[in-house]
Amino acid sequence: MEIREFAQRILFSNSLLEKLLLPESFTDFDPGQSILSPKFPERPKELLLEPYQTKKKHLFPKEHELEQENARGRVLHFFANHELLAMELMALALLKFPEAPRSFRLGVAQTILEERTHFLLYVDRMQHFGITLGEIPLNGFFWNCISTMQNPLDYVVQMSLTFEQANLDYALHYRNVLQNLGDTQTSEILNRVYQEEIGHVKLGTIWFNRWRDPQENEWQSYQKLLRIPLTPNRAKGIGFTREGRLSAGLSPDFIDQLEVYHHSKGRPGSLFFFNPVCELQIAQGHKGYTPEASVQAMIQDFACLPLFLTHTGDTVLCPEAPSVSYLLDLQKNGFFLPEFLPYSSLETLPSMLKSRQFTRFEPWGWSPDTLDLFSQIKNHLVHAEPFSAWSGNNPLSALTACFSKVWSFHLRQEFIDLHPEWKSILTSENYQGILCQSLLEVDQAFERLSSCSAEGIVIKGVFGSSGQNRLRFRSNTRPQTKDVVWINRMLHAQKYLIVESWMNRVCDIGVLIRVQSQAKKPFLDALSFFTAAHGQYKGHFLGRKFAQVEPEILQFVNGYGGKTHSLSAIFEAVASFVEQKLAQQGYTGFAGIDTFIYRDQERLFLCPLVEINPRYTMGHIALELDKHISPKSRALWLHLNLKEIQSLGFSDFKEFAKEKGKQYPIQRDHSLPARITEGLLFTNDPDQATRCLSTLFIQPQLNFSSWKQQLQKNK
Repeated sequence: MEIREFAQRILFSNSLLEKLLLPESFTDFDPGQSILSPKFPERPKELLLEPYQTKKKHLFPKEHELEQENARGRVLHFFANHELLAMELMALALLKFPEAPRSFRLGVAQTILEERTHFLLYVDRMQHFGITLGEIPLNGFFWNCISTMQNPLDYVVQMSLTFEQANLDYALHYRNVLQNLGDTQTSEILNRVYQEEIGHVKLGTIWFNRWRDPQENEWQSYQKLLRIPLTPNRAKGIGFTREGRLSAGLSPDFIDQLEVYHHSKGRPGSLFFFNPVCELQIAQGHKGYTPEASVQAMIQDFACLPLFLTHTGDTVLCPEAPSVSYLLDLQKNGFFLPEFLPYSSLETLPSMLKSRQFTRFEPWGWSPDTLDLFSQIKNHLVHAEPFSAWSGNNPLSALTACFSKVWSFHLRQEFIDLHPEWKSILTSENYQGILCQSLLEVDQAFERLSSCSAEGIVIKGVFGSSGQNRLRFRSNTRPQTKDVVWINRMLHAQKYLIVESWMNRVCDIGVLIRVQSQAKKPFLDALSFFTAAHGQYKGHFLGRKFAQVEPEILQFVNGYGGKTHSLSAIFEAVASFVEQKLAQQGYTGFAGIDTFIYRDQERLFLCPLVEINPRYTMGHIALELDKHISPKSRALWLHLNLKEIQSLGFSDFKEFAKEKGKQYPIQRDHSLPARITEGLLFTNDPDQATRCLSTLFIQPQLNFSSWKQQLQKNK
C-alpha cells in the first residue's frame, strides 16, 4: 500500500475499523502534494475530540484508586486516546511533508503500526475492566499542539522528543504500579509500550540530530525549536527514566538538562525576583539606586535563593541559572526546582517574556525600582496590581511608611501598652530609645542614655537592614568627628535617627508572618537567628528549636518568669498586631518582625518588636529549609564570605564545597517525605559564587558554638 493512501485512510476515515486496517506492506512511489492541516481528524461520532464532545469531563484516576478495576479501565481509556491521536498526527505528518526523506517516512509509517497495536491492546484490556471506548470525553490537546507543525523537524521535536519521550515515564511508572498491584497482564502491556516507545524516541532523535543546527547542542536546539504551549516540561511524565532515554540515543547532557528543567504545564505560576537592597532604594526615594560592587556580587550569588520559596509552575528571575550538576544534587535531596529565567539586564525583561503569563510578580521586597519593573511587565500578570490597596493611592509613600523604623519604633510602644499583662517582661529600666531629628537631639539622647546600665548605645538610620546604616558605641564613649559627619549625612538623607540602648542580647528571634486578604492566621513561625559583631545577618538555627540556647534561656522561652505560658503567645499576638497594621497600609504578602531576648541586671526580657520588614526575609527561606530537616537533628543555615572560607584553609568556594561535600555527605531518613538527618547542603551554587556561599550544616548533635572547628577538622 502507498504510504499516502495509508495516511489518508487514518486521518480522514470516520470508521474506526477502516482506520485500523492493516496493510501488507508499504511503498512510497507517489507521496502526492502537501495538504493543509484539518481542524480535527475524522472520527466516529462517539470518538470526536473536544470541543465537539459535550459529555461531562472525567478526571484522570488517582494512583490510590487503581486497586479498583474500573479506575484501571479509565486510565487505559486515556492511554488509548493518546495512541489513536498519535496515529492520526503521524498520518498528518506523512501527508503534510511528502518531500521528507523516504527512510524517514517509512520509519513514521512503521511507528504507526506499533501505535495501532498499543491502541488495540489498551482497548481490549479496558473492555475487560468494563470500560467502552468513547464513554469518557476525549481530549484533543495533543492535536491542538502538533497539528500546526511546519516541517518534519517540528514533527520530531514535538511528537518524538516531547510527547513520546514523556510516555517513557508514564508507561514505566504505571507498569510498576500495576505490577505491584498484581495486575500482571496490564503491566506486561505497559512494558511492551515502554520498550517500543524507546524505539519511537530513537527514530526522532536520529532525525533531530541530522536536521538541527550543528552550531548548537541538543538541548539548545530543542528549547529553541519548541513553541508555547509546549516546553521541555511536556517531555517528562511521572518519575524520570534515565535508562530509557539513554537507550533512545539522547545524550547524557540533554538528559541532565531535562531532568532539572521545570515549567508550568498549564496554570501560570508566580515570577520571583531577588532584590535585597529594596530598603536602600526606598531611602533614596526614587528609582535608579546602584549598590556598591560588593553588594552587587552578593545579590548575584544569592539571586536564586527564592527557589526555596517556590511551588509548581513558579519561575525565578536570575542573572545566571545554577549549574545542572548543582540542581541535580538539590533535586536528588528532595528539593523542588522551579523554572529559572536568566536575564542579561532588567531592561530586556519585557521583551524576553514575549507571550509568557504569570499569576503575580513576587519581588523580595517592593521599592521604586521594583514598582517600575512591575509597571513594565504587568501585561504578563494575571494579578496586575501589586497590592490590595494603598493609603492615598501613593505606593511609594506607603512603602516608605511601612519600611521606616520610625513606624516600628512607635508600634512597639503601642503593642506594649495594649498588653499590660506582659509588661513585666517586655520592658526593662535600662532599655530605652529616643527618636531624634537633629544633631542636638542626638547629643541630648546620648546624655540621657549614658546613665543607663546598658552595654552601650547604638544610633540607627530609619532605613537599612542587616546592620547597615548604624553606629554602635560602647559604654563611656562618645561620637567622634567622623561620627558627627555620618550623623549629619544620615539626618539629611533620612530625616530621623533612633538613639537606643545597646542591650546584652542573648537570642535573636524572627517572627514570620503572612499578610493576607483572607481571614487566615498570619503567624507562620518564630525562628532564632544570629548576626556578626556589627549586626550583619549570618544565619539561622534550624532543626530542634532553640537547641542552641542555654537552659535558662530555653526555660524563659518555654515558660517565662516561672509561668507556664511560653513566649509563643506573645509571638502570635505581635504577629496579629503587625499584620493588622500592614493591612491598613494596603500591604499583602510576607513580612518579618525582628525580636530579641536580652539580659538586664540578671533578668531576662523580650523586646517584642525591634523592626518590621514588609518583604520576604532570610527567615522565610530558613522556614522552608527547616521542613527538609529531621526534627531529631540540629542544623545551622550559615552565610559564609570568601575570607571566612579562606580562614578555614580553602582558596575558594568551589574547593571548600568539593572537600566538605565529600566529608559531610547528605543522609536522609525513611520518613515520607524523607528528611535530612546529617550532611552539608549548599543553598547557592558553589561553582558560581564569588563573594557569598550559603550552607546548611546538619548533624544529630551539632555543636553550634564550635561549628567553625567542625568544618575545619580533617582538612
